[in-house]
Amino acid sequence: MRKCLIWPVLAFSLMLADDGFAQPQTPAQALAAVCAKVPCRKGGRSVVLRTPDNRGFEGKTQPYPYLDDHGTVILFAGETITIGFNKTADGLGAPVLLKVSDPDGPVDIGAAGTAAASLSFTLKQDDGKPSMMLTAANGVPTTLKYSLQMFVPTADGVRSGHSSTCPLMAPPAGVASFGGFESWPHPILMVAVSDIRILPTGSPQVCN
Repeated sequence: MRKCLIWPVLAFSLMLADDGFAQPQTPAQALAAVCAKVPCRKGGRSVVLRTPDNRGFEGKTQPYPYLDDHGTVILFAGETITIGFNKTADGLGAPVLLKVSDPDGPVDIGAAGTAAASLSFTLKQDDGKPSMMLTAANGVPTTLKYSLQMFVPTADGVRSGHSSTCPLMAPPAGVASFGGFESWPHPILMVAVSDIRILPTGSPQVCN
């Protein structure tokens, strides 16, 4: 079993965004500032993944937010995160965190937000295989698009990279949500789902 301590910090959107601090912040200070505003993970849960070479990989979750203050969903393998939107004439509006579950069951996130429509993401490894799947359930009455950064275990540690995504169609009339998925042949420790947005009517329905 290959083990890896990836952090203490990763440079992704919540670390890099301009939060208007008067003085430059270290990544740890920036993370602490975000966690003062939104629910963050507590402690570290072990994440064990199968690898193509059958050596296996073990990592740990880190005290990152489930939904940061810039609308990025941070999802470790084995988790389901549900966010919600109160759609306005101008767009989706700011997402709110509704609920979280991990392999141990529902996670206490304190007072959950309220929303007119929900969007959930689940990241899990296929049974007996190294491949992974990200499933999404879109309950928002419009087609959505999002950007995706994935964090992949390698022999040299965890590496990050962009992944293409496909549009999430609006649910048909009378159906609670539309299900979509992305899949990869290799293990993924974590993904960051950002820039969740409405896909304008008439836009090409392409995966990019």
